[in-house]
Amino acid sequence: MIYENPESLFKLETLSELPEDIVLFLLGRDDFFMKEIQIWEQIIKWGILQNPHLNPDITKWTNEDFETLKNRLQKLIPLIRFYQMSFKEFNDKVVPYKEILPGKL
Repeated sequence: MIYENPESLFKLETLSELPEDIVLFLLGRDDFFMKEIQIWEQIIKWGILQNPHLNPDITKWTNEDFETLKNRLQKLIPLIRFYQMSFKEFNDKVVPYKEILPGKL
């Protein structure tokens, strides 16, 4: 069910309770049928929910806030296929979080 309708998993009220190993497992599969931009948005949402002190408005974040999210998502970000995103998607949704991206990306 998760593979056929992954959006339902990420829309759960308990998204923050999803263990990291489950998220890693799902992202590591090639048959996870969600657009990459949707996966990115949900991973960001999951990471923020894991750190409730983070302000949902990233324009108010400090360097420490970005570092907190970076540390939380360090295992997940390499599994995102950024090359499958359009330029607009990447520019609008990923670039605001450029401080959490690894240098070798």
